[in-house]
Amino acid sequence: MVDELALSRSLVSAKNYRQALVELKRVDRVVVDNADVNNLLGFASRKLGQYSQAGLYYIKALKIDPNHLGALEYQGELFLIQKKVTLAQQNLAKLKRLCGSSCEEYLDLKKAIAVATKKK
Repeated sequence: MVDELALSRSLVSAKNYRQALVELKRVDRVVVDNADVNNLLGFASRKLGQYSQAGLYYIKALKIDPNHLGALEYQGELFLIQKKVTLAQQNLAKLKRLCGSSCEEYLDLKKAIAVATKKK
């Protein structure tokens, strides 16, 4: 499983989101119903501006694993793009319950919310 995602992760790291999406869709057919795969599908889709598709991937990731820290963070960032600050704050509260106020996902989403709410 980790090997299946290695190429996808390196494409995402290189910001090659279009190619990452192609690779992740291939992996998704091999490793069905995996929260990490769906989270990365959502991330790559969001980076390409495919927000409704990204939202569906995050929902699927969280259906598979309701406590997936990465999916909660990234879905929260998508909510901010969509001007759904309250939903992003709900994800932040859930992250705080799951991993505390010093985990990376919590801190990243908290920062994104602060930036988004300053722009108003």
